[in-house]
Amino acid sequence: MERKKMIELIGMIFVAAIFLSSYAAFGSNAPGSGATTTVNQGQLAYAQTPSPVPAQLTGYNSTLQASVLCSNATRVSDTLTGLLANMTRNGNVTDFQPENGTITLIEAGSEGSYALYRALSSGLGPGANCTRFTTTADILLPATLKVVVTGGQGGVSVEVPSSLRHEFMPATLGSMTGNTVSVYAYMLLTSNYTIYGSLTLKPSTGA
Repeated sequence: MERKKMIELIGMIFVAAIFLSSYAAFGSNAPGSGATTTVNQGQLAYAQTPSPVPAQLTGYNSTLQASVLCSNATRVSDTLTGLLANMTRNGNVTDFQPENGTITLIEAGSEGSYALYRALSSGLGPGANCTRFTTTADILLPATLKVVVTGGQGGVSVEVPSSLRHEFMPATLGSMTGNTVSVYAYMLLTSNYTIYGSLTLKPSTGA
């Protein structure tokens, strides 16, 4: 696989790790945990959406990873390799690189990663039930979020700057349907209820 694409995938995995570690950090201070942080002048406070919010699903990264988790992993992996080789010849796959006996990195062709996932799932037959395809989803958050502040009373509406509305989130293809995805958002707020830094997102269901 081209060096550029490999770097993109490594970056995707790194972003996923940041999301998970950031969420863990926020989770220890989430509402209901007993923390008493308040929004005072010069201080920051943790806040989160109390329920999932709908975000628009705008697309998927062209790089995806196929992980074969089957009991007959060798046979399914061989079938997957054959499918990818054929799809490379017809242009549906730009490139692919087996990492080991069960994991393959794939660069989708012009039809995109979701169409490729559908085609591979169909070609794998029963093997698709134990093969996981992961990538990064591009989502667009609402312009305003209603959040609760740790140690605060009630909820407040927070404007999401345009620079933070377009976010990326690790996704398992097939777990998201339609054009929307429900997510929880975690953030730091300043004393005037503006978002400090960046957002951390967590899907409301396994993605």
